[in-house]
Amino acid sequence: MKNPKKYYLLLLVILLIGILVIIRFSSKEDTWICENGNWVKHGNPASSQPTSGCNGEVSKNINEPNNKFVNNDFEIIIPDKWVKSESQIPGVTLMVVNAGENNDDENIKKINFKSYYAITYTTTEKSLNDYLPEYESAMKDAVSNVVFGNVSDGLVNNYPAKFLELNINQQNIDFKTFVALVKGEENDVWIFAFNTTSKLRGNYETLIPEILNSFKLKK
Repeated sequence: MKNPKKYYLLLLVILLIGILVIIRFSSKEDTWICENGNWVKHGNPASSQPTSGCNGEVSKNINEPNNKFVNNDFEIIIPDKWVKSESQIPGVTLMVVNAGENNDDENIKKINFKSYYAITYTTTEKSLNDYLPEYESAMKDAVSNVVFGNVSDGLVNNYPAKFLELNINQQNIDFKTFVALVKGEENDVWIFAFNTTSKLRGNYETLIPEILNSFKLKK
């Protein structure tokens, strides 16, 4: 398992406000970008053209075997027509973007933001109850206008977890982020963050738990 990055909180904050997504989909990076329902090559992407469509529809068959990310640490589904980022972002294990998502908000169009989810990793000897205040404090220090919603306890495939919603306003856009802190084996903590906008949050009420519940750690 990779060593955790000391600056994982900073990276998560960057993810939460969508800067990495903005950069990836607004620049001439080496990647495939969904434009007007077609995959367009920018630069020289390492991967071949995606075989799925890119019209932004949410798949009803997200449990198909081919729509899954698997590495030595965990596995998780990738919804149909969503795209795994090929960018190497330090400290981020996985980032998956709804590349074909459409939005009529002019501020969102301006930065070409797309909803996405990301997974980061760290370690702590603290329980989730003791770790949560530290996490919230670091987030408030990094993003002064972050507003925390209700916090609840639960399980993700039998691993204890903390669930919380974050509200952040950046560039005149109200972002809403669902975060799950999942306590793995020993001192492992996996951070699942699903970032979208307040206007689109209702579209993902079913999809978010389906993705999260597919997250399976390998012992």
